[in-house]
Order: sequence, then structure tokens, then C-alpha cells
Amino acid sequence: MTHTVTEGETLAQIAQNYDVTVEHLIALNNLASAEAITAGQTLLINDASDLSANPATASTQSTRPFRYYSVDPDDAKKED
Repeated sequence: MTHTVTEGETLAQIAQNYDVTVEHLIALNNLASAEAITAGQTLLINDASDLSANPATASTQSTRPFRYYSVDPDDAKKED
């Protein structure tokens, strides 16, 4: 996945938007520092090793809200 930097964006904002660390973006993109980005620059967000077994959903996993479910005792019956 990639991101094109827009005017005024910071690496911290970009990292937060994709739920990654600034350090991750610096290392992945071989940046000298967090200030070493310019508008129009394309940044890698994830490398190939970060993709899940299902690449179609890999880019949305970190931005998808969590859903919680409370298991009811009658939901599943264990068979012996």
C-alpha cells in the first residue's frame, strides 16, 4: 500500500491514519527523519511481509472498527 503526501501533512499524521508508527514509515521509506517528506512524495505504508493471507483485506484491517460479541452459553454446544 502507498500514500501520496499532500501539502501540510506530517509523517505523524500519516502514521496515525494507517495505524503504523512513524519509525516504521521512516525505516520502510529510508527517510533521514520524520521531517524528510515533501508534498507529492509517494510513501510505502506496508511492505510485502505485512500483508495478510488475504491481500484484498490487508489494506483495510487497521482502519476497520472492532466489533465485540458476548458469547451466550447456548451459542455453541460442545459435543463429547
